[in-house]
Amino acid sequence: MPAAGIEGLVLKDLRDPYPTRPGIRLWHKLKARAELDLVVVGVSGDRRAPSELLLARPEQEGLRPVGVTTTLSRALSREAGRLLRVVPGPAPRRAGWPGRPSTAPVTGVEPIVAEVIADVAQDDGVHRHGVRLLRLRPDLTVDDLEVE
Repeated sequence: MPAAGIEGLVLKDLRDPYPTRPGIRLWHKLKARAELDLVVVGVSGDRRAPSELLLARPEQEGLRPVGVTTTLSRALSREAGRLLRVVPGPAPRRAGWPGRPSTAPVTGVEPIVAEVIADVAQDDGVHRHGVRLLRLRPDLTVDDLEVE
């Protein structure tokens, strides 16, 4: 689907009414998703148990912010807290869909690779929706990733 420029499909049983009744969900979304390796550059919430991770993609000019994870599970939050190291200096820039603002303070961390699953929907290379963290990859470095 993504190769054809399609972000997903909306499915409906032919026997279901149109329009649907308020409060009743009869249509289903099937979104195209991709597994990616991105780079964690910051966290929101407590650094020892972050609620979200700020993600970047390696490019020729450096790391470009491209999204934010969905809220982390307790287990992934604890793992991130053990692996991430705070870096001094200004917090990284937050990137994400404008409809998903956050006022949570951001803390910069040493870059670490993260395997994620993301909807293919992007605007100018920035993920429109929260990206789901699958696992952190301390076995990889930013240099191991393909530069776009």
